[in-house]
Amino acid sequence: MTDALAALLDVVGLDVRYDREVSSADGDWALDLPPSHGLRWVASSTHTTVWVAWHGGAELVRPGSALLVPASGTGARSGTGTGSRSRAGAAAGAAVCTGVRVGTAPGPLPAPDGTPLDPFHATGVHVGSVRASPLADEALDLTRPLRTRPVDALSEDVVRALAHVEALTGQRWAAAQRDTLARAVVIAVLRDEPPAYLTDNGLLRCIDALFADTGTCGGTGSGPGTDTDTGSSAARSVADVLRTTVRGSRRTAERRFRATTGCTPDALRRWFLSLRIRRALDDGLDEESVATAFGFARASSMRRALARVTPPRTDRPDPWVLPLPDDDRSRP
Repeated sequence: MTDALAALLDVVGLDVRYDREVSSADGDWALDLPPSHGLRWVASSTHTTVWVAWHGGAELVRPGSALLVPASGTGARSGTGTGSRSRAGAAAGAAVCTGVRVGTAPGPLPAPDGTPLDPFHATGVHVGSVRASPLADEALDLTRPLRTRPVDALSEDVVRALAHVEALTGQRWAAAQRDTLARAVVIAVLRDEPPAYLTDNGLLRCIDALFADTGTCGGTGSGPGTDTDTGSSAARSVADVLRTTVRGSRRTAERRFRATTGCTPDALRRWFLSLRIRRALDDGLDEESVATAFGFARASSMRRALARVTPPRTDRPDPWVLPLPDDDRSRP
């Protein structure tokens, strides 16, 4: 069994790149990051606190923490997939991230003037970029700044990843390793601030199973618009998944699903399957070929099924205050 976050990242795609460690002989500096398609990440390893400012906001990045800043500006393209949800999620992959400044104070400061290979000029502040498919906003809620949590605590994953990055300074052919370590930093952020439908710990095993068991449909018409899946031999019915992964009755589980995700377990599974279909369409594959691969009789049936898909609720005003759903496990 996989886990839900890994399954989502596999579907929507996440291309993380390492840019540089800021070097400065002066203790006060500000770096204007060049425009980038997608998002920017900023992390500090051990000793420097910096402000990250963008159009509409600013946040501190303390030592041992990381911040993911969403794209801003204009120029988003429309999605190429079928269905309004695919078009609505295009901003994460195509909008230009502009006006991001990293500095030791929120106000104007001189640019960093250090020599990159001089260890005395290393600030421990690392920056990079992230690009994702047009579905990332819908699946991962990348429309707002995300950061490691708690705010004042060290993230061991961030500290260890950046320490390894810093150990690669001056080595040849280290770019791929740095990109991989940068991905670990970004995933640490997404793990600490997941979308709202992954915040009920009592449901996570069930969601893991729902996403893991949702495969390519093999029967005619068994796409995301139906109530049953006829996918791989390992696939189980939603009732089986609920019975084996959630304590209490199915009624309790469905009520908790509605409170946390905004939809039923069946609807959540259909939505996840729709991500795979829409990703294939966004990648430019022929509609008829995609429909056949996912078990639809024809492309028109696939379009109707996608139009009926309801995505889960992803936005959450406060990531650390979550209403507790009613639970009737103790009731007869």
